[in-house]
Amino acid sequence: AADAGAAGAGAGAAAGAGSGSGSAAAASLAARCHSRPAQPESPRVSSPAPQFGFGEVLLGLLPGGGGTQRLPRTIPLGHALWMLYSGERIDADEALRLGLVNKVVSFESLMPTAKAMAEKLLTAGPLAIRAIKQAAVQGLSMPLEDGLRLEQHLFRLLASTEDSIEGTRAFAEKRQPEWKGR
Repeated sequence: AADAGAAGAGAGAAAGAGSGSGSAAAASLAARCHSRPAQPESPRVSSPAPQFGFGEVLLGLLPGGGGTQRLPRTIPLGHALWMLYSGERIDADEALRLGLVNKVVSFESLMPTAKAMAEKLLTAGPLAIRAIKQAAVQGLSMPLEDGLRLEQHLFRLLASTEDSIEGTRAFAEKRQPEWKGR
């Protein structure tokens, strides 16, 4: 869809899709914003106009672009299944309530907000962002105890990096860290 009613902000970039008339593309884009393993979890921003949904079931089809896999990983399973089974659309406020988007802002503020959210992520340690995503995403497919072990393993790995030393030093010196990704 053409009018950028929903946006995902990644590491320094933003992508838009979705229209006021409703689209599986907008819902799929919002659910897909975290699908590239090497990228940090992307914030998802919407203007009030888009309707999010998957209407393929009303045609006797299923969403073929990954909606059956991405949506249940993004919002609670019961809500995802209802959207997929019924073909019903949700508005931006409901998408916010369910966690499909992180913020709803005016259309004029959409891209500046997505950019500001991406810039906020860029102030964090890149290795820490990557490890947080790894722990959170992999941890969901493990028993809690295994997820906690993974978290501790990643914590120990990060504690010995140049970035963690720089981050701690910058905090003590009350300045912004200069991340190296090492």
